[in-house]
Amino acid sequence: MMQGPPGVERRPAAPAPVQTPASGYAPPPGSVPLPLAPKQKTWVMPLVIVLSVVVITLIIVVVILLTSK
Repeated sequence: MMQGPPGVERRPAAPAPVQTPASGYAPPPGSVPLPLAPKQKTWVMPLVIVLSVVVITLIIVVVILLTSK
């Protein structure tokens, strides 16, 4: 058995209190909370869409020019 310094009584550590969210929903014991999704920049998706349209348009133009000869 572990012993502390003389004259000090050894007590077991108290378990950590379970924190519940403000909404009142208590997760089941032993569950691991999922991390929140990282915030994405607002300009990324419109840029991807515009670049995709430009690339597809260029491919179509090149195919039309190559097949017209």
